[in-house]
Amino acid sequence: MDSLLIDSAVVILQRVKFESHIDSAEVDSSDMDDDGEESEEEINVTMRGPFVVHIRDTVSIDFASQTLPAGTYDGIKFKVHRLRRGEHHEDSDEHGGRRRVSVDSLPYGSSVMIWGWVKKNGAWSTFTFAFDGELEFKVKGNFTVSEATSMVNFALNFNMGVWFTTPTGVLLDPTDASSRTRQLIRESIKRSFQQCRGGRDRDDDGHPDD
Repeated sequence: MDSLLIDSAVVILQRVKFESHIDSAEVDSSDMDDDGEESEEEINVTMRGPFVVHIRDTVSIDFASQTLPAGTYDGIKFKVHRLRRGEHHEDSDEHGGRRRVSVDSLPYGSSVMIWGWVKKNGAWSTFTFAFDGELEFKVKGNFTVSEATSMVNFALNFNMGVWFTTPTGVLLDPTDASSRTRQLIRESIKRSFQQCRGGRDRDDDGHPDD
């Protein structure tokens, strides 16, 4: 494989929990059982999905209509979730005025779906890669919400460029069906979320405020 381009992706979030006194920005899946379900300690969450988040560029994405209570927050916990058929969900395309994806084309059975192009022997061809893992990740990002609101500009930056590369920078072919390659890609996707940065984005430039 010579080159790879990512056109777009969908990330499914089951919940987004705004927290105070968060002490880690690392993945924390210790509260998940073997089936990827939440423990009793995580039932009381601020925002509950699933949220189908379409990622195409760096512009803001409005993916929920729920209200965030006033308060001071220093971290947010996200749960990446495998979408199940029949689950009621909110869709960022619908919030953004785009035509909603048809039911048949939703990424059921997946938590991350990626579309793009690979170049082999000088020729480009399309690919679709489905990731079905469930995981939690937390990011630090101090900000204060002065009054309850359904609109908060929060920038979450993760590197999609590592999804199809090894830690040493070797390209991974998403059209390679071998279990070894697919496992390496899964690990790279998890690593990208582990390295997320986040924070309030008052100037709406797509990056956390300093």
